[in-house]
Amino acid sequence: MNHLTLRLSFSDLSSSLDDDDETLVAIPKSITALALQLLEHEYPKHGGSVLCSVYSSRPVDNFFTSVESKTFVKVAEAIGFIHQGSLGPTKGEAYRDNDRISVNDPVLAETIWESGLKTLFADIKVRGKVAIGLNPNIRLYRYKTGQRFGRHIDESVDLGDGSWTYYTLLVYLSGDSRTKPNSDLASKGNSSAEPLVGGETVFYDSRRGVVAEVAPVEGMALLHIHGEKCMLHEARNVAKGVKYVFRSDVAFVIVLEVECEAARTTETVLTALSSQGSFSITRLQY
Repeated sequence: MNHLTLRLSFSDLSSSLDDDDETLVAIPKSITALALQLLEHEYPKHGGSVLCSVYSSRPVDNFFTSVESKTFVKVAEAIGFIHQGSLGPTKGEAYRDNDRISVNDPVLAETIWESGLKTLFADIKVRGKVAIGLNPNIRLYRYKTGQRFGRHIDESVDLGDGSWTYYTLLVYLSGDSRTKPNSDLASKGNSSAEPLVGGETVFYDSRRGVVAEVAPVEGMALLHIHGEKCMLHEARNVAKGVKYVFRSDVAFVIVLEVECEAARTTETVLTALSSQGSFSITRLQY
């Protein structure tokens, strides 16, 4: 199992916070900026750097570190969640009872993609399309005791730029942490410090038999295909504690491949025409 460790520095985006936590109620233009502010404010030893450990298996353990997971929870609670419900199965909708935040953050999407997912999806194609990045629509979910998301499928989304989403990315921000809890954070009354019981993500086959059952583990990423090939799945009831989840999608696009020799010939012709003043070109890629 290959282990990739990458360190990304965002010192140019970060700034310090006042000691008064009430300053966090202001909704930032970018969730990335507030996350980095919190990272430096509460975990100065990390110096504003993000460390991701990525394994070439699914689920992906330690995709977010414990520090990163707790930081996202803090950011989400600072912004504030909105309850998300549904009409229910009798009205043709999956039962849904959770809290949600949705922000458009292309900076964060690109950062997470480049921190390891790009390598993970290098050889994965869907319908001849290749993965190019994450959906910038970042969602954060919160499930309190008694909340759940019934059996459903995730639809493929047209992002409007020629790309479509075909994989769901879930990163659990709370759960059975396989490292010692952060005593400083727990002492500040963080709600995610309470042990999480329940909230498993369960996948079913066409006969409604259980195919896989994934228990939330802090920092673990779960990737699964969605759209036409999406398996029916659910987020089980949270029996105790609070479940937090980071959600985005992997976008794919068709890449047109041109025979290299033909491309070189075309470049030669265009360059010759350009030298005669017909038009100008900058560069052809092949």
